[in-house]
Amino acid sequence: MGNGYGKRASSEFMNATKKRPPKRSHQWIDARDLNMARLIAEKIRRNPALFQEAIKTLQHWKRILRPIPKAVLEWERIFRRNSKEEVLQILTQDNDEGQRLRQSDPFCGILTEEERLRLLGCYEEE
Repeated sequence: MGNGYGKRASSEFMNATKKRPPKRSHQWIDARDLNMARLIAEKIRRNPALFQEAIKTLQHWKRILRPIPKAVLEWERIFRRNSKEEVLQILTQDNDEGQRLRQSDPFCGILTEEERLRLLGCYEEE
């Protein structure tokens, strides 16, 4: 099922990347994760209510994790100090900081399993 959005968007992201790094390399994983973050950001822009899910995830992590990881506190500061669009830009920045932040981002669960697997499948098919 699904709306086809994930398939179209993941194809667009894959076509935008002409030369990919070697499969399973750190650069390949970083590129895959960046494309997933871009897909998440685009989905949130189309349905802004989904942004609340990331906030709920962050609050949940703060309640259950002891001690609270520095990454969780950093994301909390990012959410508190920035607009929704700025947070999405931080999530999708194509640099070392973006790569580091995506390793602990609270945006899990925004994509459906179908959307996530479709994107991952694009990387496995190469």
